Amino acid sequence: MNSFLNPRHGMNYVLIVEDSPVQAKRLRFLLEENGFEVGVSANGEQALESLVQKKPVIIISDIVMPGMNGYELCSRIKADREVNNIPVILLTSLRDPLDIIKGLQSGADNFITKPYDDEYLLSRIYYLLANRNLLKSGSAEMVIEIIFRGERYSINSEKKQILDLLLSVYEAAVQRNDELVKAQAELQKLNEDLATANDELESFAHTVSHDLRSPLNIILGYIQLITQEKAPILD
Repeated sequence: MNSFLNPRHGMNYVLIVEDSPVQAKRLRFLLEENGFEVGVSANGEQALESLVQKKPVIIISDIVMPGMNGYELCSRIKADREVNNIPVILLTSLRDPLDIIKGLQSGADNFITKPYDDEYLLSRIYYLLANRNLLKSGSAEMVIEIIFRGERYSINSEKKQILDLLLSVYEAAVQRNDELVKAQAELQKLNEDLATANDELESFAHTVSHDLRSPLNIILGYIQLITQEKAPILD
C-alpha cells in the first residue's frame, strides 16, 4: 500500500464522476487494485449529493457530462466550505487553451489528459495526497482578470492551485510529446522494415525468375523441336 494511503475506513476514499460506465469501471478497477476505496457518480448532481453522505480524499471527474459539466461541478465544490479542501482532478482532452482558463476558474487542482496513462494518473493522486495539508492550510487568494478571444475571465485561485494546475498541463504536454516522438520512431522503424522486406522480395523474385528461366527454355526448345518434326506430317 502506498505510504500516502490511510488504512482507516474512508480515509482513502476516492469519488469518480463519470457518465460512461465503461470508463468508470476501468478507473474504478485501477484505483481498487492500488488500495483505494472507490465510489462512482454518473453526473455532477449525483456527485454533490454523494458528498453530503461521504467525503472523499480526492475527486476525479470527467468534464463532458450531461447536465452539470466537470467545470461547474468543480466550481460548486470549491465554493462550499465543507468540501472545498478536497482536491479535484479533471479528465480532459485538453485540445483548447480555453480548457486551461476554465480549469483555473473552476479551481481545479490538476488536469489529466485522456487517454491517460495509469501510472501517471496514480502519480498525480499520490502527489495531491502528499500535499493535501498544504491545500488545507491554504494561501492568499489572487484575483486575475484576463481577456481571451474577446471574453473576460476572472480567476479566483490560490497561488499553489494555479501552479499545480499549470504544472499538470505542462506535464501532460511533455507526455503527449514523448508519445509523439515514440510513435514517430516506431513509424520510422516500420518504414525501414518494409523497405528491407521489399528488397528481399525483389531479390527472391529475381532468383526465382532466373532459376525458372533455364527449365522453361529447355521445355520451349523441346516444343519447338517437336513442332518442327511434326510440320512435314501436317503438310
